[in-house]
Amino acid sequence: MQKLYPSFHSLEVFMPVVKNEPFYYSLLEDMQSIPFYKGLETSVFFQPEIRKKVYQLVVRNGYQLTVWLTPSINEHNLNLASLDTDVRKRSVSFARKLINFAAEMGATHCSVPSGPYLGQDTLEESKKVLFDSYVALYENVKQFETVDLTLEPMDRFASKKMILGPIAEVIQWFTELRKTCSKFFIHWDSSHETLGNIDLHKSLELAKPYLAQIHLCNCINNPSHPCFGDWHMDVGHAPDWKTWGYLNPTIGGSLLQQIASYEKISGVDRTFCSVEVRSHMGDDLWGKEKQVRDFLQECFRCAGLAFDS
Repeated sequence: MQKLYPSFHSLEVFMPVVKNEPFYYSLLEDMQSIPFYKGLETSVFFQPEIRKKVYQLVVRNGYQLTVWLTPSINEHNLNLASLDTDVRKRSVSFARKLINFAAEMGATHCSVPSGPYLGQDTLEESKKVLFDSYVALYENVKQFETVDLTLEPMDRFASKKMILGPIAEVIQWFTELRKTCSKFFIHWDSSHETLGNIDLHKSLELAKPYLAQIHLCNCINNPSHPCFGDWHMDVGHAPDWKTWGYLNPTIGGSLLQQIASYEKISGVDRTFCSVEVRSHMGDDLWGKEKQVRDFLQECFRCAGLAFDS
């Protein structure tokens, strides 16, 4: 058995303002008044003085910090699995810089993307060069005693269409990677597994040897529905928690209960869970935070797991 800890995915909830780094950071400062969260997920901060402030905030509150490199890499049209050698070299170089920035922020996990699925003909070669890119990034990570890398497997055919999709295939590939990169872990996402038509509990069992974090994320898995796909959609509200999507606290709680039944894996001090819901310009950001907090607390209750309110 292990204890699970709640994390706040501020990158998604505060999405409309993350480019305004001073304002984004001010929201993180305000978040300290909410005792529920023990972890924090952010984007990379590019302003050195704000990276220092984030580090101080993380240390002051004892947060585990996950920094998502994916938005910055995608924004620069880079790809760690590119078959273009020049693009791949620039991608690795940029990702190394992002890892250095994340380390300055006090990150434990640096989450890296895979790359877009371009068809079956190039899949195996893309996976090979991605392997090489990850090994190169891992060489950079090894200089930081408390920093590791995480990978979020995504769907290959439904929505995000990334090369590392079906979980059984991902774990087989990842097992080989771990022989070289022991501080590399899985960040599991319920939406991508749902969109891949994979049983969530079986998927967790496959990910178990490398599982460091999870996202509970709602989605619609009906291709005929206009909102089909991974849109980081809202979760429901009490008392019925209903949405168009599949996710409710009973399902979320059953997943947390399963993970709590596992022993902690080597190299992971604390296993964290967050709810991934995206805000849009004009949304009440603190209202959205309250929505995900209420939902995650209900998932903990359904799982019979304790949390600090």
